[in-house]
Amino acid sequence: MIAFPHYVNADSFLTGVVLSIYPVFEALSAAPTGMYVDRHGRKRMLLFGLTSMSILTFLIGLSRDTLFIAVVHGVMGVSAAAIIVSTLTIITDLTKISDRGVGMGLFDLANIAGYAGGILIGTGLYTTFETNPSYVFFATATLLLTATVLAKVLVIEPPHEQLRAPLTFNFFKALSWKIKSLLPLWFALTTLVGIAFFIPKALSLGGFTVGESGLLLFAGAAGLGVGATIFGRVSDKIGREKTMWIGIIGMLILLPTLALSLSPDTNPEYPSFGAYLYVIAPSALMVSALVPSILALVGDTARSTLRGSAMGLYSIMLSLGIAVGNVVGGASGQIGGLTAILYVAEGLFLTAVILTLLLSRLGGEDG
Repeated sequence: MIAFPHYVNADSFLTGVVLSIYPVFEALSAAPTGMYVDRHGRKRMLLFGLTSMSILTFLIGLSRDTLFIAVVHGVMGVSAAAIIVSTLTIITDLTKISDRGVGMGLFDLANIAGYAGGILIGTGLYTTFETNPSYVFFATATLLLTATVLAKVLVIEPPHEQLRAPLTFNFFKALSWKIKSLLPLWFALTTLVGIAFFIPKALSLGGFTVGESGLLLFAGAAGLGVGATIFGRVSDKIGREKTMWIGIIGMLILLPTLALSLSPDTNPEYPSFGAYLYVIAPSALMVSALVPSILALVGDTARSTLRGSAMGLYSIMLSLGIAVGNVVGGASGQIGGLTAILYVAEGLFLTAVILTLLLSRLGGEDG
C-alpha cells in the first residue's frame, strides 16, 4: 500500500489499472482454488500460494518497467487466491457456530495487523531505500519466505469432509439465499478496500508525506483489527446480521465525515482531523463489525463439502471489488482528489446496502 503506488512510474489512472490486474487474476483463480481445496485439502494450496507469492514479490523488485510489473502483479493474484481461500476454509473447519465469529474476527485481526505492520515497515523501508526502492520488495520477499517455512512446520491439515460429487461450476450452489443477498454489500466493501490501496498516493498529492500517510493508515488499520476481535465475539452473542448492521451504520457515517475532515474548505484545522475525530473514531470502530460477521455467516451456512467453493466465491467478490476500487480510486482521485474518492465510496456503499435490502426482501417473499 505504501511502496507499490510510488514504485509504479505512471500517472494516477494507469497506477490504478496496474493495481487492479492483481485482483482480476485473483478472481479468475478463486473458484478453481475453492474446488481444489474441497477435493484435495487445504494445506497444500496454502503452501503453494505462499511460496509463489515469495518468488513473485522478489521479481517485482527486479524492474520498474510498467508492463513487467503489471504481468508479475497479475500472476501474484493467483497466489493470493490460494492463500485466502485455503486460510478461510481452514478457519471454518476448525470453528463451530458458537465461536466462528471469534475465529473470523481473529482472521481479520491478523489480516489487518499485517496491513498495519506492512504500512509501518513499508514506510520505514521506502524512506530508507527511496533512492533504490527495489530493496523494499526484496525485504518483503524475505518476510514471505519466512512465513512459508513457518506454515510448513506449524499448519496441520484440519479434519474435514471431502467432496466426492462431480465437479460443478455453479458456485452459487454453496451459498444460501441469505448469503447471496449479501453479495452486493460484500462487493462494495471490497471495492472500498481497493480504493484504500490508492489512498497513499492521494494523500501524497494532498500534501501528506510518505511518513505521515503511513502513520495515518497504520492507526486506522490497528483500530479496525482490534475492533474485529471484539465484534467477532459480539456476533457470536447477538447474531451475525445484527452485528453486520452495526458495521453498515458505521461505514455510512465514516466516509462522508472523513471527506469533510480531509478538505481545507470544511476543516480549518486540516491536515489534522480536528473536532471530526470525535465522529471518525467511534464510526471506524463500528465498521470493524462488518468483515467478521459476514465471513462467520458464510461459514455457518455453507455446506461442509463446499466450504472451499463458498470461500472461493467470496474471494471472487473480494478480488473484483478490489480491482474496481483500484480503478475508481485512481479515476476519482485524478478528477477531484481525496475528498472525491471518499464521496464516491459513500455512494457505492449506500447503493450496495439498498440492493442487499431489496434482494433480502425478494428472498423472504420467495420463502
